[in-house]
Amino acid sequence: MIYETFTTMEERFGEMVTIDLKPGGADIAVTDENKKEYVDLAVEYYISKRVKDQFDAFMSGFNELIPQDLINVFDERELESLIGGMSKPEIDVYVSRFSFYLIRVLRFIKGMTGPISRIIVGTRSTTR
Repeated sequence: MIYETFTTMEERFGEMVTIDLKPGGADIAVTDENKKEYVDLAVEYYISKRVKDQFDAFMSGFNELIPQDLINVFDERELESLIGGMSKPEIDVYVSRFSFYLIRVLRFIKGMTGPISRIIVGTRSTTR
């Protein structure tokens, strides 16, 4: 049988520290009846409380750049895409956009007359 209390251990500056997961946690044994509560508190601590200061600092800086009311219009997937970009680049989209602009540039150059068009296209003037 493993003896466990409502605490967790964490290293801080090279020293092991005991953290109570709830008030008086060091004095409360984990049993079959309260093990779900222990797991819930441990998960809450590791996912949110342990990194709360860092997360709050991040959000403060993030909200200085982008106000919270502008972020609230996006769901989590859209926000992830905006921040991190697409996980798989859509090469077809890039190729079609590049082709579109390349064709426009070439049509523009073809329609040009005068010395600049000869420089860009690479032809010599026939009149001297």
